[in-house]
Amino acid sequence: MNDENSQNSNPSADAGATPPQDDAAAQVKSASPLQSEDELSEDQFITGGDDHSFITGVPVPAHPSTQFDEKKFLELLAKSISLTKTEKQRIIASIPKLSQYQIDELMRIFEEEQRKFSELNKKHEDQLKAIEDKHKNDWNDIELQAKQDEKKKKDEDEADALRRKMGLN
Repeated sequence: MNDENSQNSNPSADAGATPPQDDAAAQVKSASPLQSEDELSEDQFITGGDDHSFITGVPVPAHPSTQFDEKKFLELLAKSISLTKTEKQRIIASIPKLSQYQIDELMRIFEEEQRKFSELNKKHEDQLKAIEDKHKNDWNDIELQAKQDEKKKKDEDEADALRRKMGLN
């Protein structure tokens, strides 16, 4: 897991004025569709690509104080090469605490990262492909964890209902 944190960079330093941020948003330095229940295909996870078929099972926590395109946010987050899997999970968990400005800035930074990555893609294809593959696998792990968490909650709810039915509360 130490190699996850070795990729941190700080493209947001040139983003201008920096707003106050909580821990998860401050960790963002600069942004996957699934084929049904399977892993991502190569053509779907092109970091610089504009893929309108992005599908994810990762839930976005309720965020009553912000409005944004959740699908686009998750797609940009999934395709981010500057964030580790753990950082991506922390950002998702922190969504309810983020301000509208922080959400907007994250999306802007993710979009800029994708633009710059697609420019690099032409010059350093082999090295960037390896990085992209790692992040694709990390997002698949996040997807799997979300599915496992959903199943665990469903199982716990069913067990609670059965205990209530049997009078074992």
